[in-house]
Amino acid sequence: MKIILMIITAIVLAAVAGTIIVGSRSFDGLVTEKPYEAGLAWDRTRKEKEASGWDIALADEKLRQGENPLAVTVTDRSRQLLRDAAVGIKVSRPNTVKLDRTYTAAEAAPGLYSAPVTFPVHGLWDLKITVSKDQKSVSFDKRIYISEEDKK
Repeated sequence: MKIILMIITAIVLAAVAGTIIVGSRSFDGLVTEKPYEAGLAWDRTRKEKEASGWDIALADEKLRQGENPLAVTVTDRSRQLLRDAAVGIKVSRPNTVKLDRTYTAAEAAPGLYSAPVTFPVHGLWDLKITVSKDQKSVSFDKRIYISEEDKK
């Protein structure tokens, strides 16, 4: 009986040690260095967004793994299309910074900005869309789901 208990104890300790090793190797250090300042910046961004009256909408939220044309419509306070703005798109995974990419969108039509964006893996992605015009810059955050690529 003692031998069985010793074997089970050894297995449990090996499993715990294995979990700690795998966990420490997979963590990429994604933390907020200064959480208080990050909170203040988030609040400032929210107020700037409200004051600007600008809003964004994705033209198509059904995106797939691989390259996609990501189109964003930008409107002003009166719901008119916002023309001649500079639009930047940052895509990132919620759990790592390894796949972060930044794109510049071009105005494809009045108020419609588009960029070819690559999503290397399916799952949840965060978009940070920054709209700038006339020395004013506003950022919008959006979380989207990227479907798995079609198998042929």
